Amino acid sequence: MAIAVRQVKPFTVSGEDGTVTVSFDSSVAAGSTLVVVAGAYSDIATDGTRLTSVSDTSSNTWESPTNVRAVESWVPNVFGAVAQNVASGSPTLTLNLSIASGNRVSGALFEVSGCVTSSGIDKTVTGTSTTSSISTSATGTLTQANNLVILCAAGWFGEPSNPSGWVSDLTQTNGVGGYLGCQVSHKTTSTTSSVTGT
Repeated sequence: MAIAVRQVKPFTVSGEDGTVTVSFDSSVAAGSTLVVVAGAYSDIATDGTRLTSVSDTSSNTWESPTNVRAVESWVPNVFGAVAQNVASGSPTLTLNLSIASGNRVSGALFEVSGCVTSSGIDKTVTGTSTTSSISTSATGTLTQANNLVILCAAGWFGEPSNPSGWVSDLTQTNGVGGYLGCQVSHKTTSTTSSVTGT
């Protein structure tokens, strides 16, 4: 069975005090995989806001979050978390954040079908990145065939744009409190070759 995105729910919140709640517009199918990715910023923390845990109202099991900390103070961080083989229904997710004041968060919630949990799922693709005043690019090597790749980029973007060849899920143009720009995109690939997002 090919991997596929069943539905996506983008979200943006401003001034959240330690938690963010988000839910899909349609019900979730039993056996799906849920993925949440986001960029976050708090105006009181130089080391940024991180995702500490995720829970939902359907009692699905969420794995430990992955956080990618920015290398500079005050720059937004990005994070993600996965729940596999979930129950059917309409769960509301609660994202618990490391900072409990003034968070600005932009991201997307994915429901994915066709994941074979017995073979494992890559939670992140690591690679190299370079930055300049106009763009950031990252390339990683995929370790298995039949992948869903999600790109989440956050920072001081005046106008984030979707990479060519990717499906755009969220383009947030500094609308969250005037501080956070965020781009979320995805693509599917059947190969184990490298993938690049800019």
